[in-house]
Amino acid sequence: MVCTKALWFGIPGVLALLVISFDIYLSLCLNSLPLTGAQLSKPQCYPSQRSIAYFIQISDSNIQMLPRLLSVLGTWSDDILLHFDARINHTLIPQYYPSPSSARVSLLEPRQYLEWGKISLTENTRAAMRDMLNHSQCWTHFIAMAPSAYPLLSGSDFHRVLHSTRFLNASFGQFYDSKPLFWPDCDVEESLRLKNKAIKKGEGWFIWSRNVAEYLSGSGRQESGQKIGTEWSMKLSCIKAPDELFAQNVILDDRSQSSLRDEIRNDHMYYIVWPMKATKHPNILHNVTKYWNSLQMSGSMFARKFVSAIDAKELLDKIDLELHFSETQVHRVLSRMQSACILSQQNCVGNTTFIPYQYDVFTAYKEVG
Repeated sequence: MVCTKALWFGIPGVLALLVISFDIYLSLCLNSLPLTGAQLSKPQCYPSQRSIAYFIQISDSNIQMLPRLLSVLGTWSDDILLHFDARINHTLIPQYYPSPSSARVSLLEPRQYLEWGKISLTENTRAAMRDMLNHSQCWTHFIAMAPSAYPLLSGSDFHRVLHSTRFLNASFGQFYDSKPLFWPDCDVEESLRLKNKAIKKGEGWFIWSRNVAEYLSGSGRQESGQKIGTEWSMKLSCIKAPDELFAQNVILDDRSQSSLRDEIRNDHMYYIVWPMKATKHPNILHNVTKYWNSLQMSGSMFARKFVSAIDAKELLDKIDLELHFSETQVHRVLSRMQSACILSQQNCVGNTTFIPYQYDVFTAYKEVG
Protein backbone atom coordinates (compact mmCIF):
# COMPACT_ATOMS: atom_id res chain seq x y z
CA MET A 1 0.00 0.00 0.00
CA VAL A 2 1.28 3.49 -0.85
CA CYS A 3 0.65 4.93 2.63
CA THR A 4 2.29 2.04 4.45
CA LYS A 5 5.34 2.01 2.18
CA ALA A 6 5.88 5.75 2.52
CA LEU A 7 5.84 5.56 6.30
CA TRP A 8 8.16 2.52 6.42
CA PHE A 9 10.81 4.16 4.26
CA GLY A 10 12.01 6.23 7.24
CA ILE A 11 13.83 9.53 6.58
CA PRO A 12 13.90 9.23 2.78
CA GLY A 13 10.19 8.58 2.84
CA VAL A 14 9.55 11.66 4.95
CA LEU A 15 11.68 13.81 2.64
CA ALA A 16 9.78 12.50 -0.33
CA LEU A 17 6.50 13.46 1.27
CA LEU A 18 7.70 17.03 1.73
CA VAL A 19 7.95 17.59 -2.01
CA ILE A 20 4.39 16.57 -2.81
CA SER A 21 1.26 18.33 -1.67
CA PHE A 22 -0.84 17.04 1.15
CA ASP A 23 -3.83 16.71 -1.16
CA ILE A 24 -1.92 14.44 -3.54
CA TYR A 25 -0.55 12.34 -0.71
CA LEU A 26 -4.00 11.97 0.82
CA SER A 27 -5.44 11.03 -2.55
CA LEU A 28 -2.80 8.30 -2.98
CA CYS A 29 -3.60 6.95 0.47
CA LEU A 30 -7.34 6.88 -0.14
CA ASN A 31 -7.00 5.34 -3.58
CA SER A 32 -4.87 2.52 -2.19
CA LEU A 33 -7.60 1.43 0.21
CA PRO A 34 -10.52 -0.80 -0.80
CA LEU A 35 -13.75 1.17 -1.25
CA THR A 36 -16.83 0.35 0.76
CA GLY A 37 -20.28 0.21 -0.81
CA ALA A 38 -21.11 3.63 0.60
CA GLN A 39 -17.93 5.11 -0.90
CA LEU A 40 -18.69 3.60 -4.28
CA SER A 41 -22.15 5.16 -4.38
CA LYS A 42 -21.43 8.53 -2.77
CA PRO A 43 -19.27 11.01 -4.70
CA GLN A 44 -16.16 12.31 -2.93
CA CYS A 45 -16.01 16.06 -3.50
CA TYR A 46 -14.02 18.82 -1.85
CA PRO A 47 -15.98 21.78 -0.40
CA SER A 48 -14.69 24.00 -3.21
CA GLN A 49 -16.26 21.63 -5.76
CA ARG A 50 -19.79 21.76 -4.34
CA SER A 51 -22.46 22.95 -6.73
CA ILE A 52 -26.24 23.19 -7.08
CA ALA A 53 -28.43 21.47 -9.70
CA TYR A 54 -31.30 23.51 -11.15
CA PHE A 55 -34.03 21.86 -13.24
CA ILE A 56 -36.39 24.12 -15.20
CA GLN A 57 -39.59 22.83 -16.82
CA ILE A 58 -40.52 25.18 -19.67
CA SER A 59 -43.94 25.47 -21.28
CA ASP A 60 -45.41 27.77 -23.92
CA SER A 61 -47.00 29.84 -21.13
CA ASN A 62 -43.76 30.65 -19.28
CA ILE A 63 -41.03 30.52 -21.94
CA GLN A 64 -40.97 34.34 -22.16
CA MET A 65 -39.41 34.50 -18.68
CA LEU A 66 -36.56 32.10 -19.52
CA PRO A 67 -33.89 34.59 -20.75
CA ARG A 68 -34.34 36.81 -17.70
CA LEU A 69 -34.18 33.83 -15.35
CA LEU A 70 -31.02 32.38 -16.91
CA SER A 71 -29.31 35.77 -16.69
CA VAL A 72 -29.34 35.62 -12.87
CA LEU A 73 -29.64 31.95 -11.92
CA GLY A 74 -26.76 30.08 -10.29
CA THR A 75 -23.00 30.48 -10.60
CA TRP A 76 -20.45 29.29 -13.16
CA SER A 77 -20.04 26.03 -11.23
CA ASP A 78 -23.73 25.11 -11.06
CA ASP A 79 -25.56 22.77 -13.42
CA ILE A 80 -28.77 23.85 -15.15
CA LEU A 81 -30.97 21.35 -16.97
CA LEU A 82 -33.80 22.57 -19.23
CA HIS A 83 -36.81 20.68 -20.52
CA PHE A 84 -38.88 22.26 -23.28
CA ASP A 85 -42.40 20.86 -23.43
CA ALA A 86 -43.03 19.12 -26.74
CA ARG A 87 -46.08 21.35 -27.25
CA ILE A 88 -43.86 24.40 -27.70
CA ASN A 89 -43.54 25.29 -31.36
CA HIS A 90 -39.97 24.51 -32.41
CA THR A 91 -39.68 27.92 -34.10
CA LEU A 92 -40.39 29.65 -30.77
CA ILE A 93 -37.50 28.13 -28.83
CA PRO A 94 -34.64 29.97 -30.64
CA GLN A 95 -36.32 33.30 -29.82
CA TYR A 96 -35.90 32.71 -26.10
CA TYR A 97 -33.04 30.23 -26.05
CA PRO A 98 -30.93 30.87 -29.16
CA SER A 99 -27.93 28.88 -27.92
CA PRO A 100 -26.57 27.51 -24.65
CA SER A 101 -25.56 30.41 -22.39
CA SER A 102 -22.64 28.32 -21.10
CA ALA A 103 -21.38 24.77 -20.86
CA ARG A 104 -23.22 24.41 -17.56
CA VAL A 105 -26.63 24.53 -19.32
CA SER A 106 -27.91 21.34 -20.95
CA LEU A 107 -31.18 19.95 -22.30
CA LEU A 108 -33.26 17.03 -21.09
CA GLU A 109 -34.18 15.11 -24.21
CA PRO A 110 -36.19 13.82 -25.88
CA ARG A 111 -38.82 16.48 -25.31
CA GLN A 112 -42.00 15.16 -23.74
CA TYR A 113 -45.63 16.23 -23.70
CA LEU A 114 -46.32 17.38 -20.15
CA GLU A 115 -49.82 18.00 -18.89
CA TRP A 116 -50.71 19.99 -15.81
CA GLY A 117 -52.36 17.86 -13.17
CA LYS A 118 -51.10 14.58 -14.64
CA ILE A 119 -48.34 12.16 -13.71
CA SER A 120 -46.18 13.22 -16.67
CA LEU A 121 -44.86 16.25 -14.74
CA THR A 122 -43.72 14.03 -11.89
CA GLU A 123 -42.02 11.44 -14.09
CA ASN A 124 -40.29 14.18 -16.07
CA THR A 125 -38.84 15.59 -12.85
CA ARG A 126 -37.69 12.14 -11.73
CA ALA A 127 -35.99 11.67 -15.10
CA ALA A 128 -34.21 15.01 -14.59
CA MET A 129 -32.99 13.88 -11.17
CA ARG A 130 -31.54 10.70 -12.66
CA ASP A 131 -29.92 12.61 -15.50
CA MET A 132 -28.24 15.10 -13.17
CA LEU A 133 -27.18 12.39 -10.73
CA ASN A 134 -25.48 10.53 -13.58
CA HIS A 135 -23.75 13.52 -15.15
CA SER A 136 -22.63 15.61 -12.20
CA GLN A 137 -21.01 14.20 -9.09
CA CYS A 138 -20.65 17.20 -6.79
CA TRP A 139 -24.00 18.97 -6.59
CA THR A 140 -25.53 18.98 -3.13
CA HIS A 141 -29.08 20.16 -3.84
CA PHE A 142 -31.62 19.66 -6.63
CA ILE A 143 -33.94 22.61 -7.20
CA ALA A 144 -36.99 22.11 -9.43
CA MET A 145 -38.64 25.25 -10.77
CA ALA A 146 -40.38 26.94 -13.69
CA PRO A 147 -39.40 30.14 -15.52
CA SER A 148 -42.36 31.79 -13.78
CA ALA A 149 -40.28 31.71 -10.56
CA TYR A 150 -37.47 34.17 -9.86
CA PRO A 151 -34.60 33.85 -7.37
CA LEU A 152 -34.48 36.28 -4.46
CA LEU A 153 -30.84 35.41 -3.72
CA SER A 154 -27.79 35.75 -5.93
CA GLY A 155 -26.22 32.54 -7.19
CA SER A 156 -23.30 32.84 -4.78
CA ASP A 157 -25.64 33.46 -1.86
CA PHE A 158 -27.51 30.25 -2.66
CA HIS A 159 -24.17 28.53 -2.06
CA ARG A 160 -23.72 30.40 1.21
CA VAL A 161 -27.04 29.31 2.69
CA LEU A 162 -27.30 25.78 1.28
CA HIS A 163 -23.64 24.92 1.82
CA SER A 164 -23.54 26.23 5.37
CA THR A 165 -22.83 23.55 7.94
CA ARG A 166 -26.37 23.58 9.29
CA PHE A 167 -28.12 23.12 5.93
CA LEU A 168 -25.62 21.20 3.79
CA ASN A 169 -27.77 18.04 3.97
CA ALA A 170 -31.12 19.78 4.42
CA SER A 171 -34.12 19.69 2.10
CA PHE A 172 -37.09 22.04 1.86
CA GLY A 173 -40.62 21.22 0.69
CA GLN A 174 -44.21 21.69 1.74
CA PHE A 175 -46.19 18.95 3.53
CA TYR A 176 -49.76 19.02 4.81
CA ASP A 177 -52.79 16.75 5.07
CA SER A 178 -55.21 16.63 2.15
CA LYS A 179 -57.70 14.42 0.36
CA PRO A 180 -57.24 13.04 -3.15
CA LEU A 181 -59.20 14.46 -6.09
CA PHE A 182 -59.75 11.80 -8.75
CA TRP A 183 -59.83 12.16 -12.51
CA PRO A 184 -63.09 10.78 -13.94
CA ASP A 185 -63.01 7.59 -16.01
CA CYS A 186 -59.56 6.65 -14.75
CA ASP A 187 -58.86 3.45 -12.90
CA VAL A 188 -56.00 1.54 -11.33
CA GLU A 189 -55.91 -1.99 -10.01
CA GLU A 190 -57.68 -2.61 -6.71
CA SER A 191 -54.50 -3.04 -4.65
CA LEU A 192 -53.30 0.44 -5.61
CA ARG A 193 -56.52 2.37 -5.10
CA LEU A 194 -56.36 5.18 -2.57
CA LYS A 195 -60.14 5.59 -2.43
CA ASN A 196 -60.86 8.45 -0.02
CA LYS A 197 -57.85 7.91 2.21
CA ALA A 198 -56.12 11.07 3.43
CA ILE A 199 -52.84 11.83 1.71
CA LYS A 200 -50.07 14.41 2.00
CA LYS A 201 -49.79 17.38 -0.30
CA GLY A 202 -47.65 20.47 -0.93
CA GLU A 203 -46.40 22.83 -3.63
CA GLY A 204 -44.76 21.12 -6.58
CA TRP A 205 -41.61 23.25 -6.19
CA PHE A 206 -38.92 22.14 -3.78
CA ILE A 207 -35.23 21.97 -2.81
CA TRP A 208 -34.04 18.39 -2.25
CA SER A 209 -30.66 17.31 -0.94
CA ARG A 210 -28.73 14.89 -3.15
CA ASN A 211 -29.67 12.04 -0.82
CA VAL A 212 -33.40 12.80 -1.01
CA ALA A 213 -33.24 13.35 -4.79
CA GLU A 214 -31.56 9.97 -5.21
CA TYR A 215 -34.26 8.30 -3.14
CA LEU A 216 -37.15 9.97 -4.98
CA SER A 217 -35.65 9.31 -8.41
CA GLY A 218 -35.37 5.58 -7.69
CA SER A 219 -31.76 5.47 -8.85
CA GLY A 220 -28.50 4.14 -7.52
CA ARG A 221 -28.43 2.20 -4.29
CA GLN A 222 -31.90 3.30 -3.17
CA GLU A 223 -33.78 0.08 -3.93
CA SER A 224 -36.58 0.84 -1.48
CA GLY A 225 -37.01 4.23 -3.15
CA GLN A 226 -37.40 2.50 -6.51
CA LYS A 227 -40.15 0.22 -5.23
CA ILE A 228 -42.07 2.80 -3.21
CA GLY A 229 -41.70 5.47 -5.89
CA THR A 230 -43.00 3.18 -8.64
CA GLU A 231 -45.97 2.19 -6.50
CA TRP A 232 -46.91 5.78 -5.67
CA SER A 233 -46.50 6.84 -9.29
CA MET A 234 -49.09 4.22 -10.25
CA LYS A 235 -51.39 5.17 -7.36
CA LEU A 236 -51.31 8.85 -8.30
CA SER A 237 -51.86 8.33 -12.03
CA CYS A 238 -55.62 8.75 -11.52
CA ILE A 239 -55.39 11.64 -9.06
CA LYS A 240 -55.22 15.33 -9.88
CA ALA A 241 -51.95 17.25 -9.39
CA PRO A 242 -49.65 14.30 -8.60
CA ASP A 243 -46.65 16.64 -8.83
CA GLU A 244 -47.95 18.13 -5.55
CA LEU A 245 -48.36 14.68 -4.00
CA PHE A 246 -45.61 12.33 -5.14
CA ALA A 247 -42.61 13.41 -3.06
CA GLN A 248 -44.74 14.10 -0.01
CA ASN A 249 -46.26 10.63 0.06
CA VAL A 250 -43.11 8.71 -0.84
CA ILE A 251 -41.14 10.45 1.90
CA LEU A 252 -43.86 10.01 4.52
CA ASP A 253 -44.62 6.42 3.52
CA ASP A 254 -44.13 4.18 6.57
CA ARG A 255 -41.78 1.99 4.53
CA SER A 256 -39.43 4.83 3.57
CA GLN A 257 -36.26 5.50 5.50
CA SER A 258 -37.13 7.39 8.67
CA SER A 259 -33.76 9.13 8.46
CA LEU A 260 -34.95 11.02 5.36
CA ARG A 261 -37.45 12.90 7.49
CA ASP A 262 -34.63 14.14 9.72
CA GLU A 263 -33.19 16.00 6.72
CA ILE A 264 -36.36 17.71 5.46
CA ARG A 265 -37.91 20.97 6.69
CA ASN A 266 -41.55 21.77 6.08
CA ASP A 267 -41.23 24.94 4.02
CA HIS A 268 -40.82 25.29 0.25
CA MET A 269 -39.05 28.66 0.68
CA TYR A 270 -41.23 30.46 -1.88
CA TYR A 271 -43.08 33.76 -1.80
CA ILE A 272 -46.51 33.08 -3.35
CA VAL A 273 -49.64 35.19 -3.10
CA TRP A 274 -52.95 33.36 -3.38
CA PRO A 275 -56.21 35.26 -3.92
CA MET A 276 -58.98 35.03 -1.35
CA LYS A 277 -61.21 32.91 -3.58
CA ALA A 278 -60.23 29.36 -4.47
CA THR A 279 -58.24 29.19 -7.70
CA LYS A 280 -55.69 27.03 -9.48
CA HIS A 281 -53.18 29.84 -9.97
CA PRO A 282 -51.50 32.34 -7.64
CA ASN A 283 -51.48 36.06 -8.28
CA ILE A 284 -49.12 37.49 -10.88
CA LEU A 285 -46.45 39.56 -9.12
CA HIS A 286 -46.02 42.47 -11.51
CA ASN A 287 -47.16 45.29 -9.20
CA VAL A 288 -44.23 46.75 -7.25
CA THR A 289 -46.38 48.91 -4.98
CA LYS A 290 -48.63 46.02 -4.03
CA TYR A 291 -46.09 43.27 -3.42
CA TRP A 292 -42.63 44.68 -2.72
CA ASN A 293 -42.80 45.19 1.05
CA SER A 294 -44.12 41.71 1.84
CA LEU A 295 -41.85 40.08 -0.76
CA GLN A 296 -38.63 41.57 0.62
CA MET A 297 -39.56 40.70 4.21
CA SER A 298 -40.65 37.14 3.41
CA GLY A 299 -37.26 35.46 3.76
CA SER A 300 -37.97 33.53 0.56
CA MET A 301 -35.47 31.99 -1.85
CA PHE A 302 -37.87 32.34 -4.80
CA ALA A 303 -40.96 34.32 -5.76
CA ARG A 304 -43.67 33.33 -8.19
CA LYS A 305 -45.64 33.88 -10.35
CA PHE A 306 -44.20 36.04 -13.15
CA VAL A 307 -45.40 35.71 -16.75
CA SER A 308 -43.71 38.59 -18.58
CA ALA A 309 -40.20 39.93 -18.08
CA ILE A 310 -41.35 43.17 -19.73
CA ASP A 311 -44.42 43.74 -17.53
CA ALA A 312 -42.53 42.71 -14.39
CA LYS A 313 -39.31 44.58 -15.24
CA GLU A 314 -39.62 47.18 -12.48
CA LEU A 315 -40.07 44.56 -9.76
CA LEU A 316 -37.44 42.20 -11.18
CA ASP A 317 -34.91 45.04 -11.42
CA LYS A 318 -35.66 45.97 -7.82
CA ILE A 319 -35.06 42.36 -6.73
CA ASP A 320 -31.71 42.30 -8.56
CA LEU A 321 -30.65 45.62 -7.05
CA GLU A 322 -31.82 45.27 -3.46
CA LEU A 323 -31.98 41.53 -2.68
CA HIS A 324 -29.22 39.91 -4.73
CA PHE A 325 -25.85 40.09 -2.93
CA SER A 326 -27.61 41.50 0.13
CA GLU A 327 -26.41 40.50 3.61
CA THR A 328 -29.80 41.45 5.03
CA GLN A 329 -31.57 39.15 2.58
CA VAL A 330 -29.20 36.28 3.39
CA HIS A 331 -30.00 36.67 7.09
CA ARG A 332 -33.75 36.76 6.42
CA VAL A 333 -33.51 33.55 4.39
CA LEU A 334 -31.39 31.79 7.00
CA SER A 335 -33.84 32.82 9.71
CA ARG A 336 -36.75 31.36 7.78
CA MET A 337 -34.83 28.16 6.99
CA GLN A 338 -34.08 27.71 10.68
CA SER A 339 -37.68 28.39 11.75
CA ALA A 340 -39.16 25.62 9.59
CA CYS A 341 -39.98 22.47 11.53
CA ILE A 342 -38.28 19.16 10.70
CA LEU A 343 -40.58 16.42 9.37
CA SER A 344 -39.54 13.93 12.02
CA GLN A 345 -40.69 16.32 14.77
CA GLN A 346 -44.08 15.69 16.29
CA ASN A 347 -46.95 17.64 14.72
CA CYS A 348 -44.75 19.09 11.96
CA VAL A 349 -47.16 17.87 9.29
CA GLY A 350 -50.77 18.92 9.80
CA ASN A 351 -53.61 20.57 7.94
CA THR A 352 -53.16 23.75 5.91
CA THR A 353 -53.80 26.01 8.89
CA PHE A 354 -51.49 24.20 11.29
CA ILE A 355 -48.27 25.86 10.13
CA PRO A 356 -49.18 29.56 10.31
CA TYR A 357 -45.86 30.98 9.13
CA GLN A 358 -46.20 29.25 5.78
CA TYR A 359 -49.50 30.92 5.03
CA ASP A 360 -49.70 34.17 6.99
CA VAL A 361 -46.15 35.43 7.33
CA PHE A 362 -43.74 34.10 4.78
CA THR A 363 -45.08 32.47 1.65
CA ALA A 364 -48.72 32.96 0.85
CA TYR A 365 -50.11 36.35 1.57
CA LYS A 366 -53.90 36.48 1.33
CA GLU A 367 -55.45 39.47 -0.33
CA VAL A 368 -57.54 41.68 1.94
CA GLY A 369 -61.09 42.40 0.84
